[in-house]
Amino acid sequence: MSETETVTAGFADAGAQLQGVAIEGAGALLAVGDRVEAVPGFRLADIDGSACRLGGDGAYEVTLEPFGPPAALGDAARVWICRARGTVADRPLDGFGSITRTLADDRIVLERAVTAWLGPGLAVALAARRPRRASGHGDEELHAAVMRGKPLEPLPVADPRLSSTYDGDGLLLRCGIELWETAEAEFALRYGGIAGVRGELAREDGARTRVTFMSFRGDRERGVGRYEITVR
Repeated sequence: MSETETVTAGFADAGAQLQGVAIEGAGALLAVGDRVEAVPGFRLADIDGSACRLGGDGAYEVTLEPFGPPAALGDAARVWICRARGTVADRPLDGFGSITRTLADDRIVLERAVTAWLGPGLAVALAARRPRRASGHGDEELHAAVMRGKPLEPLPVADPRLSSTYDGDGLLLRCGIELWETAEAEFALRYGGIAGVRGELAREDGARTRVTFMSFRGDRERGVGRYEITVR
């Protein structure tokens, strides 16, 4: 098992139709409206514990400042939900973001991660890891957390469930999130995600991460986020 840690930072401003993600050592993707592109020179910088800056040339500068403590997704990942402010593609950005720190594990061949921002007082995060010789999604280690309030306080989810629908080419079309917060819960939190634009980044260790930028909807909430699939 490797103790190498990967940092992933993302941001979204639904009003400005901007979403982006940067993976340490892999580069960055930027979605503007209905197009997505890799952004040379736009990178993670000034990583300081739970805060970081995404920087590039003068057109790209985003600061991520956590709203509260991190959510633990099992033993391998921590996620901070952040305020995201700055300038992207010469547009002002003021929205939500996330910072994820993930420990690498040589036994894991596939990882899925979902982050959804559903307003200033609600966010959800999920992480699924599939070890070698696993037969499918049923053998994945799946962890999730709900973050609520001001400041956001993370709460682990006792029974998280994640379903995904793909097209004939294996591209993500939609996903369903079902979160039973406690063993005694009478109702689950349910959110549906619809795929938007997507792109792919190659990591230094040879792994590839496909990122799908999503829109999410619950009973009363609407939001944005990402669905990431990393294959090693």
